[in-house]
Amino acid sequence: MAIVLGFPPCTDLAVSGAAHFAKKAAADARYRDKAMKLVYTVRDMAKQIGCPWVIENPVSVISSEWRKPDHIFHPWEYGGYLPKDDVHPRYPEYIEPRDAYPKKTCYWTGGGFIMPDKKPVPVEPGYSLQHLKLGGKSEKTKRIRSASPRGIAQAIFEANG
Repeated sequence: MAIVLGFPPCTDLAVSGAAHFAKKAAADARYRDKAMKLVYTVRDMAKQIGCPWVIENPVSVISSEWRKPDHIFHPWEYGGYLPKDDVHPRYPEYIEPRDAYPKKTCYWTGGGFIMPDKKPVPVEPGYSLQHLKLGGKSEKTKRIRSASPRGIAQAIFEANG
């Protein structure tokens, strides 16, 4: 293995869902421990393999349950790794070309992971239009919201082999 990437479900970790934490705890007092176990499993597995690793989540309780993130960025800051004529292959009506949208994303890293240089693209100021299109609880919108930005994925590949 060259690298381990972990994407623990943000539904139990992201602070954007903090209003639901009490309800989740009432239903399962260990819900947060279970979510954090996934975080630690990714870290520990990568350490055993001896390769670079990344755990991705939005702003989340990982910061208070474990440690602060090593890197914080928005997808548009890595959109320059995509072609100038880029259009999202699966969700062009939702995701801006070249990942030109804000979404504060955190990376917890280790094992020699190299954070790639930023190649930002212009982004419209203000609130993300795609955020307005992706509210709700449907499986489709959850899938789209959780899709990894392709620019940072390409940048990680280039920086880490």
